[in-house]
Amino acid sequence: IFAYRNTPRQAALAQVPSFRYLGCHLHQTKGIASHISTLYSSGFRASLSLSAKCSQAGMHHPRVKGPELFNTLVKPILTYASEVWAPAFNSFDLSAHLAAVRRAAGPRNPETLQLNFYRRLFSLRKSIPPATILLETASTAIQHHWWALIIRYWNRLISAKHSPLLSAAFRASLDLSQHTSSCWAARVRQGVAALGLDPGSLEQPRQVEQSQLLKALATTQLPDIHDPDPRAGDPPQGRLRTAYEAWFRPPSGCRARHLSINTVHPTKLTTLSRFRLGSHRLRVTTGAWTHPATPLAERSCRFCGEGIEDARHLLLECTHEDLRQLRLALPSPSGAEVAGDEGAPSGADAIRELAVAGDLDAHMRWLFLGADQRKVADVVAKLMEMTA
Repeated sequence: IFAYRNTPRQAALAQVPSFRYLGCHLHQTKGIASHISTLYSSGFRASLSLSAKCSQAGMHHPRVKGPELFNTLVKPILTYASEVWAPAFNSFDLSAHLAAVRRAAGPRNPETLQLNFYRRLFSLRKSIPPATILLETASTAIQHHWWALIIRYWNRLISAKHSPLLSAAFRASLDLSQHTSSCWAARVRQGVAALGLDPGSLEQPRQVEQSQLLKALATTQLPDIHDPDPRAGDPPQGRLRTAYEAWFRPPSGCRARHLSINTVHPTKLTTLSRFRLGSHRLRVTTGAWTHPATPLAERSCRFCGEGIEDARHLLLECTHEDLRQLRLALPSPSGAEVAGDEGAPSGADAIRELAVAGDLDAHMRWLFLGADQRKVADVVAKLMEMTA
């Protein structure tokens, strides 16, 4: 394809290092990495354009259809023809070949575009774990969407008896997978097996149920594709995820409640998102930035000097007068006015009962799951100013 050839009529064909075919860029030496780099550039331009248009329209917060706009305007670029190229780039079986492809792509990784878009909207540090960002916005990871499309195409090929040419190409790829692990069918089979699903044998490939795929993807850890904070000597990824799971995680399939509030200034809602996701300057986080990192037990509260300065301590435990006065503005789980809080998900009443009984973790869960988020946003905004 890439060498100099003459047509039957002796018309010379130009020799080029790469060309575009059906939206995919093919390169004579770089393989799929060339297409990944081009895909990143196109998606990056689209995401920046979307961010600029949102800013011009006064849409500074993801509550204003940010995820929906990304899915409509940017995700189609990142998923175009992903059924063909994604198995060679995105896999749950991190083989040496896949590592080489990722190294060739370098920082121009399309997987990071979705996360970086949300980081800009939320004003988040790069060290915030990707899983918590996706849970906060009830978004699906772009790599999971790739595999949903790949499996749908796999199922289509198995049932493509009405298309002899397509069936023959699929059978040829299956036969080739007996001799190499870098062909399309081999990559898909490896990915399906890594998810704990059965792709069938080479002679009798099996269709994969979408419901089983979605269930497997939901339990699959995201790859470590975020860029760590260069200031952090000990990036507290595990601690941030643990705190989010314990206090802030919304119900499955739902985004955080405060992202749907229309009566609070977007700046306060952005501040609340940063507080929930751990993009703040509380000592439990900044203590990891010192060299060497400050031991967790020594990251004491700057106000009262007792206990580790984290979200729960400042909102519920600190004995400093300023914090005690600020705490009075928070909704109380024992108050009669919260029993029918509008928009509270099912299960909030049970958490409220535990909070009334003195369970501090349940109290935190109730504040961000069942309480009036407008009052919580006001308190958190003031708290973030005091700890800036």
